[in-house]
This record gives sequence, structure tokens and C-alpha cells, in this order.
Amino acid sequence: MILPGYLKTRALAARGCALLRRMSREKRTEKALRSAFYIGLWSRAAEEIGATVVDAHGDLLTIERAGAIARVFRNYTDLDGPVTLRAAGSKSLSNAILRAHRIPAPNHETFTLHRLATACEFLRSHAPCVVKPAAGTGAGAGVTTGIVTRKQLVEASIAAAAYGDGLLIEQQVAGRNLRLLYLDGELLDAVERRPPTVVGDGQATVARLVENANKERRRAGTRAAQVLLRRDLELERTLAQQGLCWRSVPAPGELVQVKTVINDNRAADNVSVIDAVSDEIVDTGRLAARACDVRLAGVDVVTPDYTADLASAGGVVLEINTTPGLYVHQSRGAVRVAAPILEACLRSSRRRPRVGPALPRLSAEASLAAEPGGA
Repeated sequence: MILPGYLKTRALAARGCALLRRMSREKRTEKALRSAFYIGLWSRAAEEIGATVVDAHGDLLTIERAGAIARVFRNYTDLDGPVTLRAAGSKSLSNAILRAHRIPAPNHETFTLHRLATACEFLRSHAPCVVKPAAGTGAGAGVTTGIVTRKQLVEASIAAAAYGDGLLIEQQVAGRNLRLLYLDGELLDAVERRPPTVVGDGQATVARLVENANKERRRAGTRAAQVLLRRDLELERTLAQQGLCWRSVPAPGELVQVKTVINDNRAADNVSVIDAVSDEIVDTGRLAARACDVRLAGVDVVTPDYTADLASAGGVVLEINTTPGLYVHQSRGAVRVAAPILEACLRSSRRRPRVGPALPRLSAEASLAAEPGGA
């Protein structure tokens, strides 16, 4: 029996570690990469539609055209309000909405560290499972896959509790991970997001291969990736499922998947499949976005076969993202999705003259101290 006090102490320690990571040099590097990408993206999108970036406060941009003003901050826009964002960000609520509209969604259960027995009971009948924070996070924070034992469940729950008291366990669905991007019901792009990998050389450990991969990501910047690979419980679980660990030496040419959660992948791992995904999946994703009243929606789908409908293939709609990252759409040309989004922002804005002095222009790095949260 695990004492509640022990779990609480471990969770508090995990929260402290998460806070330290957010202050780390690696996180600052990631923020700088993300800032540079979005400043360039929105500037090019503005030029594409005949608008002008009139003010830049770090990566908070004010964009104007014919008296209409829109403001964007990285992947944040004003298209969906804060209540919509909060509702869609509740994984349990959005799952219930999907099921009410007969949209395939993974079986799940909510719990807390004080109600770990609930999760244990769910695990017994639904393994393998995924454990994650129940709300308020993104980019794979606190998510651990491949949970099959009670001990793994405890460790994954503590990792997820670093981001909040509410936790969620769901049945893990095998298949290919798709991101469908919709704007007011129109499909802008469909991307298969492949998991991050490294390739063995017969000499280097997994640790050294990951270190080398991160060096390349730092050197190449956003041309290679937007984030760095980080050792965490999800990485260790993914390696363990392949019979590997942090100190293993993969054979020459051996492809090693380092995470199942795909948020840490490279630009090259994201491939547009807009011309291959089935009409049935596109229609299901559109219905999911509308059911959650989301204008700009990144609908995540996991399915063994994206050329068939979800029900027959055994796929699910995993979640609805209301501030979808646009980095994953580079294979098709990120400006091709950013331009219509910015167009919609300007059409939705009140037409008014810009008054008062311009905001002081700050570098992207200078804005990091005021970073409001993850993207």
C-alpha cells in the first residue's frame, strides 16, 4: 500500500523539477527557437495577404490592413475565446462531447493521486494505457505512454501530477498520429506526425545519440526542430518497450524510437497527407471541431489506416487543440496555413484607426521573461 503522504511528497518534488526545467538553459533555447519561427511566419503571412506588421513587442505582433488590426502571439490568436480554450483543454469534457456526437474517442477515466485505485482498476481492463494531466497542458507535458503495471502507473501519475492535481488515464490506441488543421470547418492541412528517433552506430549509447541529436537541433535551428529531446519518464518507457535503456548501444543502422509522444519530433518527421487522408476522417475531424465550437482547431487523430474511416480502422479522435502549433505544417509550407488564419483574424477584428505611439520594439529574447505559458 502506498501512503498518500508519500505520493504527495513525490508530486511536489516533481512540480519543483518541472519549474526548474522551465527556467533551464534548454527551455530558454526552445523558447528562442519558437519565437524566431513565429515572428518570421506571421511576418511572411502578413506580406502574403497585403498586411503590415506595425508593432512588435518581442513575439507579440500587431498586424494591420486597411484599418483592421489583429494581434498574434506565437500560435495564439483571438479567433477562439478563453472559455472555448478552457472547455476544449479539459480532456475529459472534450472526450464526453465527442462521444455525445458518436465520434470515436479513447476510453478513459479521471482520477487523482488520492484516488489511485480508480486508475488501477481501469488499467486492469484497458492496458496498455496513457497517463496525462487532465487539463491545462499541451505539447505532451506530463504524458507517459505504454503503462501496463501498477508500478508504472504510480510513476506516470506522479509525473503528470507535476502539472496539476487532476489526472487522466486512457486506453492507448495503436496507429499513426495525424494532425488535421481546420479553420471555420475548412481543412487547411493534414499531417502525419512521426515519432522522434535516433539511429545507432554500434558505438554510441542512446544517451550519446540523443546528445548528438540535440547538438544538431541547436546548430540548425528551426530548420531541424523546434524543441530539444529531453530524458524523462516517457523516453524511458518508450526505450523499455524496445528492450533498451539510456545506456544501451544500438547496432549500426538500428532505428531507435525515443518517444511515443510525438511533440519532440523533427520538422522532417512531419509529412503532409492532405491528398491521402480519407474523406470520412476529414468529415469526422470537422464534426469534432464544430462539436467543441472551435474555429481554429488542430484535431489529433490516431488510426492504423488513415485511408479508411475511423470506426472500421479502429482509430480515435484523441483531442481538439485550440491553439494548434503551426510548426508541424512546414512540409506543405507553413505560410499556406498561416495566411488564411491571419486573414480570418483581420476579418474578425473591429476596423479602427491605430492611435497613440507604437509599442517599443523588443527582441524575441527580451520577451521571454514575460512568457505566459507553454505553446
